[in-house]
Amino acid sequence: KRRSGCWRRRLHARRQTDLRFSRESPNPELRAAMASSGPAEWYNSLPQITRVFGTLCVATTIAMEFNLVDPFYLVLDWGMVFKKFQIWRLATCFFVIGGFSWNFLMRVILIHNYGVALEKGVFQFKVAEFLYMLLFGAVTLLSISFLL
Repeated sequence: KRRSGCWRRRLHARRQTDLRFSRESPNPELRAAMASSGPAEWYNSLPQITRVFGTLCVATTIAMEFNLVDPFYLVLDWGMVFKKFQIWRLATCFFVIGGFSWNFLMRVILIHNYGVALEKGVFQFKVAEFLYMLLFGAVTLLSISFLL
């Protein structure tokens, strides 16, 4: 009987140690995840390029939805780029992801999931390479759209 009580005390002590360790974890990412209490902490925890790209996409959508900007001035129109020298269309066309809808929400989630996965995985500590990959993809898409 005495042995079973000792076993229970050790198990209880071990659980208390595990709980204390989980609250006082030396891992800063784990501590940050446990302490996060709002959208500001989540937003600030996003990697740089994903945060900027996602913010530009959401800001563009907000500007279009509140009629601050006409969507026609943001989409890619090669005639306007060459005839009226509206070169901003070469960049803004990548930030237009539609109006507020279920599809918009899915696109924002897609940008978040894949952007974070790439920046924290394959391109970890390689911000310039990730930006180069995005720019290469943008130039490739622009070239294909010009040829078509």
